[in-house]
Amino acid sequence: VGYGTKDWVVAYSAGLTHNTAGTTPTGVNPGDYLNTNLAGRWNLGFATLLGQYVTEKMEGVTAANATLTGVPTHEAKTRTFLLGAIVPVGAGNIKFSYVDGKMTDNRGTPAEKGRLYAVGYDYSFSKRTTVYVTYSHVNNNSVGNYALSNVFVTPGVGQSSSGLAVGIR
Repeated sequence: VGYGTKDWVVAYSAGLTHNTAGTTPTGVNPGDYLNTNLAGRWNLGFATLLGQYVTEKMEGVTAANATLTGVPTHEAKTRTFLLGAIVPVGAGNIKFSYVDGKMTDNRGTPAEKGRLYAVGYDYSFSKRTTVYVTYSHVNNNSVGNYALSNVFVTPGVGQSSSGLAVGIR
């Protein structure tokens, strides 16, 4: 569900997947999965601000690296929020984002926490050709296991990762 005008947009979504938690001949099934998402965008003229808040609830899972246990009473929850900005500069845009993520469970496992910081720039040569550069850094707490997507080597638990992307599209 969403609503907006030329200068701002707000949207909300929720999804529920029913699974039967437990052990199967081929592995362990998680239980029910609930996802909610609230997002907004505000065009201030000189910049566009972005925000998003996401929650997830998973049965049959612990917060220890999102381990599947198959036990229906085990429940893990995630909470993630994003703040971002896009600042137009000539034919390009400077982009900033900050993401804060946390996973907890009802078993007393230490909470996984991670933060992502990113800055980037894109430049449009034409309607169909844009070059871009982005630098991102993920910082984890001692049990955090967050990583940049599409990395060749996933960092270990509690370790940080950084990435640089340069390209043309």
